Amino acid sequence: MSKRIVIFGSTGTLGRKSFDLALKLGFKIVGLTAFKNLEGINKQVEIAKPSFIALDGQFIHNFESANTKVCALENVHECLLEVKPDLVLFLASGISSAQSIKVCIDNGIRIGIANKESIISFGEILFENREYGDNVIPIDSEASAVFQILKGEEKESIEKIIITASGGPFFGYKRETLQRVNLDDVLKHPNWQMGKKITVDSANLVNKAFEIIETHFLFNVPYSIIEALVQRESVIHAMVEFVDGEIKGLLSKPDMLLPIQYALTYPQRVEFNLQRLDLASLGKLTFYEIDRETFPLFDVILNYAMLGGTYLPSIVAIDEVLVEKFINGEIKFLDIERLFIEFLSKVEYQKIGSLEEAKFVYNEIKNKVIEFVRRKI
Repeated sequence: MSKRIVIFGSTGTLGRKSFDLALKLGFKIVGLTAFKNLEGINKQVEIAKPSFIALDGQFIHNFESANTKVCALENVHECLLEVKPDLVLFLASGISSAQSIKVCIDNGIRIGIANKESIISFGEILFENREYGDNVIPIDSEASAVFQILKGEEKESIEKIIITASGGPFFGYKRETLQRVNLDDVLKHPNWQMGKKITVDSANLVNKAFEIIETHFLFNVPYSIIEALVQRESVIHAMVEFVDGEIKGLLSKPDMLLPIQYALTYPQRVEFNLQRLDLASLGKLTFYEIDRETFPLFDVILNYAMLGGTYLPSIVAIDEVLVEKFINGEIKFLDIERLFIEFLSKVEYQKIGSLEEAKFVYNEIKNKVIEFVRRKI
């Protein structure tokens, strides 16, 4: 088995894991993208010798390689069509990958995707009411689990899709306790090692709301049949209940290398040298309802997302600004929720018909939130 791979966001947390794993599997990495991590991508170029890399335009001239073409991120889709890879992994955060995702979809290039921001912001344009079969392979652990569970099943037989949540570092906390938490507390995720932003999003359950939106678009199913459930051990990643009452689930150790490898080797499975799940040692599996009272942003985001239109890119933009402000120490943890709800209530609904319109809304909202926060603190 040999494949030619392109990795978007190759210097990020998931990107580095995917880079190492693809090489270990013997695949040829033909393209890499990063924003400005020149040191990281230079090391990867030395190892993989890809056909091209893409960087933010202002950093292009800082990269030199005789055998590797360098292009601006906004034009990377042209390089994709030149090399015609077998698989493109979209692992970068933010919305910069949207055009490339569309190019791959339109040209039948299989993608593995963990780029929630693009799925949400452009979901109505790229995914709604469309069936891509196995040309779009989710990489988030929950969505990957749903994808695997549904193989061989008829969509009409689905009664309910259940994605699971760890509950984050503040499971069981009350509101008054959350007023005193700091960044170090937030970043102590019980079961995963992730980047700072997604760890913050997990702590207030924003990430779980995002994953429900992601599930809606990736699997073309109504919001009404998707729910989230806390599974504290984080070994059941998703379950699907069918019309006959039977439930299928996917279980594994909580390690993002597993869904990454599944996307890389699909439709085959290959041996993986990870410590296996020992159910007898685990002893129990526990389930709890989402604590909507302590984490109200979960429902707020979903209620606006169901309305669609301008709310989808707005949700992504607001979250990006507020989480960055919290990580930088400019606002407190509960300020994310307070400011999010206050600003989102001011956004007016408009239908969005193109990537360009969605990008415009995202950028406009981001700038407005920055100014809004400046006036509030």
